[in-house]
Amino acid sequence: MHTFVLARVTKTQRWLPDLSDLSDLYRGGRQRATLEVLEWAYNQPIGAQEPTTIELIQNRLGGCTLDEQTNLLRAGGVYLLPLMLVEGEYYLMGDMDVLFEADEQGLIYSHSDFEALAAYDGKPWETLMEDVRAIVRDDPLLPAYSKLARMLRPDASMTLTEITITGPETQTGEEYGHTIKVRQAQLERTLFTGSQGKLPTEFSLKTSVWREDREIVTQPGERYLLFVDQYEGEFLMEGNRAAIVNSDGTVTPVYGEKDPGWNYFSPFSQLAGMTVEQVQLMIEKAG
Repeated sequence: MHTFVLARVTKTQRWLPDLSDLSDLYRGGRQRATLEVLEWAYNQPIGAQEPTTIELIQNRLGGCTLDEQTNLLRAGGVYLLPLMLVEGEYYLMGDMDVLFEADEQGLIYSHSDFEALAAYDGKPWETLMEDVRAIVRDDPLLPAYSKLARMLRPDASMTLTEITITGPETQTGEEYGHTIKVRQAQLERTLFTGSQGKLPTEFSLKTSVWREDREIVTQPGERYLLFVDQYEGEFLMEGNRAAIVNSDGTVTPVYGEKDPGWNYFSPFSQLAGMTVEQVQLMIEKAG
C-alpha cells in the first residue's frame, strides 16, 4: 500500500477484456474510475494537492480462482481507499475486504466479513486512519520497506537466512506435473527466525519448476538471502523470496529487472543494492 485517500468517484468506465491477455480475460476485464481526492488520508505524495483527480483501475473479478465479484466503485460514491501505485497506475488494494464507503457525516461502512474491519462501521473515517498511523509508528520498517515488514511480522512463519549453495542441482522427478530440483545448502547466518524455527547447518533445498522463465538456476558457491519455507519436513526455495548475494556483499532479487511484475511483490525488491550487513542492522534496529 502506498496511500489512503478519501475520494469521490466522478465517473466509471468498463474496459472489455483484452482477448490477447489470458489473465485479463479471466478477470472479466477491468473498470477505470475517475476519483476526486478530497483528502490524502495517509502518505500524501510529494507535490500532490487537494482536491486533485486520479485514475484508479479495478479488476472486475478476483479471488484465488478469479470467480469472485469485486466491489466495483460506483459513480457518486465517497470512499476511503487504500491504494498502491504500480508503473504510474493506481490500483485498489484488497477491495473485497478493505473498501470503506463514507456517508455525508464522514462515517464509514465496510464491505467486509472480517469482524476487525467491520468494527469500524459507523465510526468517523479518522478513527481508522489513527489506527493505521499507529501501526506504522510501531513498525519502523513499514513506511520504506513494506514488503520486508510484511514477511517479518510477529506471526511470520518463514526464517530469513543467508545461505551458500554447496552442491549441484539434481532433478528428482515430478510433482503435480512440475519438475522438482534439489540442491545442497549451508547456513551462514540467520537474520530472522519465524515460527517454523531454526534451520540445521546443512540441508537440502527443493524447488518446483512451474514456469521455465521463472526457474531458479543455482551454482555451487553462490550465496543467497532467502526466506526458507518448510513444508512436510522439506525446505523450499522460491524465486520471489530469494535474492542473490553478489561478490561485494550487495543483494539482487532473483527475478529483478527480468520480470518487474513478479519482482514487485518480492520482499527484496526494496533492498536491491544494500549489503546483507545493512539488512541485518536494519532489522535489528527495528526490533
